[in-house]
Amino acid sequence: MKLPILLSLFLFLLNTCHIYAWGLRAKTNSTAIPTCKDASIFSSKKDSSIFSRAIQSHAQKLFEESDTNQDGSLYENDVYDLVLKIYIKVNQEAPIDPPSRERVMTLFQQADVLKTGTILPCEFEQLIKTLYARASSRVLTYKIINMVGGPFCAITLINTLKNRPNVMEWISSKLLSKLPSKPTFVMKMVSSEAFWVGVLTTFFVDHLASIALTGVDWLWWGGNIGDLLYDHF
Repeated sequence: MKLPILLSLFLFLLNTCHIYAWGLRAKTNSTAIPTCKDASIFSSKKDSSIFSRAIQSHAQKLFEESDTNQDGSLYENDVYDLVLKIYIKVNQEAPIDPPSRERVMTLFQQADVLKTGTILPCEFEQLIKTLYARASSRVLTYKIINMVGGPFCAITLINTLKNRPNVMEWISSKLLSKLPSKPTFVMKMVSSEAFWVGVLTTFFVDHLASIALTGVDWLWWGGNIGDLLYDHF
C-alpha cells in the first residue's frame, strides 16, 4: 500500500519540477537578447554569386573595423563615423556632402530589424548595401552632369551666341573693363571660344549638379521637392 503512495508522490514532484523548469526556460527566452538567428528574414539561403560573396566579405571587414569595443554590435556613433569615412572616399570621386546625422540615424533605425538598438552583423550587410547604393547614385549623377550635362549646355549656349556677335562683344567688353590692365594674351583668351566653353561649363556643372543631387536626395528620402529646390533659385 505504501509503494503506490510513494510512487504517486514521486511522479507528482517530478511533474512539478518539470513545469517549473519549463516556465523558467520560457521566462529566460523572453528576456534574452535577440540574435541574427532569431530573425526569419536572415535565415534564408545566402546568395552564392561572386558579387554577393564580395559584398559579404567587404561588409564583414568593415564591421570588424567599426566594432571598436569588439562586442559584436555597432552603435549609433560607430555607424555615423563609418558613414563619414565612406564619404571621405566618395569625395575622391565627386565633391558630395555626406548625409546629415539625422538621416544616418534614420537608416540606422531601418536597419535595426531586431530592435536591439544596435546593428548586428546580419543587419549590417543590408545597411552597407543601402549606403553604397545612395552614395553611388549621387556620384554617378555628378559625373554625368560633369562630363555630359555641363559641357553640352555650355557648347549649346556658345553656338546660340555665335549668331549674336554683338552679345559676345558686349560680354567681353564688360569683362575686360573690370581688369586694371589689358595684356594681349588676356584679350586673346577672353575672345577665344574655348575660354567661354570652360567658364560656362564650370557654371553649369556647379548649378546643374546641385539641382540634380537635390533631386536624387528627394527620390531616396522623399519630402517636398519645392522646399528642397528653394535654395537653388
